[in-house]
Amino acid sequence: MPMRLWLEDQARIRRQRFEVSLDSGAAQSNSGSQDRSRSQPPSREAPEAKVRTTVEFSDFGAEVEVSPPPAEKTEDVTGKLARQTDRSSNG
Repeated sequence: MPMRLWLEDQARIRRQRFEVSLDSGAAQSNSGSQDRSRSQPPSREAPEAKVRTTVEFSDFGAEVEVSPPPAEKTEDVTGKLARQTDRSSNG
């Protein structure tokens, strides 16, 4: 995925930006807000959706204290992502 990177003097990434363009069909199928059993083919005249993400990095070397969330607040979505990837690559 093409992206822009801004580096600091010590060659650490300070900012990362990438943009993804989706056709209207992909944007609708990923929205989760429609009933897929009644979905219609995307209109060729619908505009494409663009998502631009910028991540800023700072406080290198700062001490942090992190603990994982309890198991009941997590979910393994590996299978869901694999199925979604298969659907999108198969058309």
